Amino acid sequence: MSKTGTVLTDLTSIFAAIPEKEREVLKSLQPSADPKQDVTRLKERLEGCKNYTSLKESLDSLVKLKGDPKYRSAKNFILLISYNLKTAEGKKIVNDYVKNYVEGVNKDKSMNNYVGYLNSERWKENEKFLVNLLNSFT
Repeated sequence: MSKTGTVLTDLTSIFAAIPEKEREVLKSLQPSADPKQDVTRLKERLEGCKNYTSLKESLDSLVKLKGDPKYRSAKNFILLISYNLKTAEGKKIVNDYVKNYVEGVNKDKSMNNYVGYLNSERWKENEKFLVNLLNSFT
């Protein structure tokens, strides 16, 4: 309820009506938006990879850890690799899907994984790490 006694029916209005100090308390609930989060989680494990086979084996084993934060990070690296192995047409399809994404309408689960991740700061940090890692392979 607002200070005027009006019942507010949407979250935007409710949050706009509360004092800034209290909004800051609620903002602290947000998970870390550290773009290096995936790299931080998996750096030690992936830096141990010395070739493409060991990279694949490491990522395969990590995506079996559903419920573990490393699962999501491994999945993000797999998406990054998968995207970069696509043809120009395949990349265009993903880009168009993400660009035209409408929540609740687009139901392709594998494509939905790219939404909010493709070309994000996290994507770019993961890409930098992966470039360095792959360049270390002999």
